[in-house]
Amino acid sequence: MAFADLTTRTILAGYFPQKIAIAAGVAAVKPGDPLGYSTGWKLADGNSSPAIPAQVIAGEGGFAGDKIVVYRTALVDGFAGGTPGAKVYLSDTVGKYASSASATTPQTLGEMATDTAAWIDCRWVLAGLTTAEIDAAAAIKTSQLAAKARTRFARSITIDLDTLGAVTYDEVIFRPSVAITILVARIVYEAVTAGTIAAGSVALGVTVGGATLVAATNFENTKAVGTTTALVVASGAVAAGVPIILRTTGVAATAAGSTHVEIEYTMDD
Repeated sequence: MAFADLTTRTILAGYFPQKIAIAAGVAAVKPGDPLGYSTGWKLADGNSSPAIPAQVIAGEGGFAGDKIVVYRTALVDGFAGGTPGAKVYLSDTVGKYASSASATTPQTLGEMATDTAAWIDCRWVLAGLTTAEIDAAAAIKTSQLAAKARTRFARSITIDLDTLGAVTYDEVIFRPSVAITILVARIVYEAVTAGTIAAGSVALGVTVGGATLVAATNFENTKAVGTTTALVVASGAVAAGVPIILRTTGVAATAAGSTHVEIEYTMDD
């Protein structure tokens, strides 16, 4: 008997659950249906233009606008004529599975466990994210590149402008254990500054005194608490085990107040 995707499926096991909202205009979703994101969550389709790759598996039925449970990996029963170990692919028929790859947009989704059940695994689908995918009840995110990963933060110690004097000071902000990419850097003013700052600047590098990451930027006069000065990131890539070093040059004038330097970064995949 040839492979067939039956109309009724059962989820025998589901992993990495999440709730999503079915997009407007979508026909009824059934348990086990492959779903993808294309201006909303819709039935996956290898033959549409553009294709809608499968990113999750429906854990329950629903209609447009409903919020349903979906899984990234599931054991789906509801096939016929399958061969254990044989690959399962996204079909050219919307919301279906196939025993051969689509000629338009091939996507391997798993393999048969028995003649009627298959392990479907969408964890490795790499699809572009949109802002809609981070809205409430919307997205399940796949493994991501650094530009789309969760942002992390680090900061220097407090810099006392009134006592800094004319010295030059180097501080290791932190030493990442994995490769990172610095996205944003800034001076943050913690207390009101008063008087004149005739000199004084900060820069970031990976060596003492170097400004390879962020070019030198001067402190500013009379800044209110909480205000910031953006620093220009010249090269944000930092390899694993390389220290990020803040260089502070002295303030050659009186200025009551304090600051620190913050960075936002992502851990590279």
